[in-house]
Amino acid sequence: MNNELLILIKSIERNCHSQEIKLSDILRQCKSLGYKLNYIPLKTWVNYELIGYPEDIELPQYRIIDNVPLFGDLIGNHFGNIVTIKKTPIEVDPRILKEHIEILHRFPFRNNVANLQSMIDSANNQVLRFPLPQSILPYLETGYSDTSLVIAYRIISVNLIAGILDTIKTRILDFTLEIQDLQLDLEYDNSNTIDSIFKEFILKSPNIYYINTIHSVGSMNQNPGNFSVGGSVSGNVNNVQGDNNRAVQGDNNQAVLGDNNQVTQQNQVGADTGESLTKEDVVKLLAQLETLIQGAELPADTKEEVIEDLSAAKKATDKEEPNKQRALERLGTVAETLEKTSKGVEAGQKVWTIAKPIIVKVATWLGVAAGSHLLGL
Repeated sequence: MNNELLILIKSIERNCHSQEIKLSDILRQCKSLGYKLNYIPLKTWVNYELIGYPEDIELPQYRIIDNVPLFGDLIGNHFGNIVTIKKTPIEVDPRILKEHIEILHRFPFRNNVANLQSMIDSANNQVLRFPLPQSILPYLETGYSDTSLVIAYRIISVNLIAGILDTIKTRILDFTLEIQDLQLDLEYDNSNTIDSIFKEFILKSPNIYYINTIHSVGSMNQNPGNFSVGGSVSGNVNNVQGDNNRAVQGDNNQAVLGDNNQVTQQNQVGADTGESLTKEDVVKLLAQLETLIQGAELPADTKEEVIEDLSAAKKATDKEEPNKQRALERLGTVAETLEKTSKGVEAGQKVWTIAKPIIVKVATWLGVAAGSHLLGL
């Protein structure tokens, strides 16, 4: 791993353990990391956390508080005296649609992290009040007769807001630890690894739409379906999304969204191709796969088998005149073994998610000269 990147990642990790470092400062470090890795979703997520989430942007689930209680302040006449009843639990008129009732009991925090911290610091007690609009008051019930509802509000514990900030910091920590645990050259190979780690440890969701739409098509980890490289592959297929898609001959075929698509020949001048990889690049990718397998919690016999095949593929590639046919055969065995393991071993799913795009990249390079081979990916 690049030494400058490693120093930055370790600094972020240390700061996540400190109570003295502001979360906004940690996020700015993450922004630097996003730029050094050239990984757009990380930069986008950090920006939203630093400046706040616009109304038209989907919120991560950790920023939404559900089952928020409703309270109100009442004023009424008690034997000729004006009385005020504060912090009275209130209910919503049952004639209102259920989904509208759920919205009233749900509070989304779109504020930036500095503003959330300010809420906590300025709280006079352990709860904060968030008023409801006056237009909703006629639809609220207090259970008291001869009283009027003056104001209604939601009450949220400051501990819940602190929990949002703590969740962000913990997810950043998990993200940095996982990157270090994989021990991959991220500066070289970020499109093949960071995407799955980011979604698993930061978002904990693969479906937040702004992340999927802004990410470049070069990230193979965004392939949620069955990716097949077959026939005579003589170009670089960047990203095919959907189920049962098949990529065939051509240079720099681009992303296709949907099911049962077939990508055919389409050349683009100036785009990155499998041919741009050198033999040294491919050997390095195979070595990364070995490192990944060695550190994975896979059955011992499976691990031994895969490492043996990877070692053979690396040796065949690293010859003065690479034996691409033999390397591709061994790589196909690796792909088959890892895919089977992913269906029966929990740790295997994670390994396959990371390994699959690397294997596709190597197979594409091998296929340029090897001619015809089928990898069941």
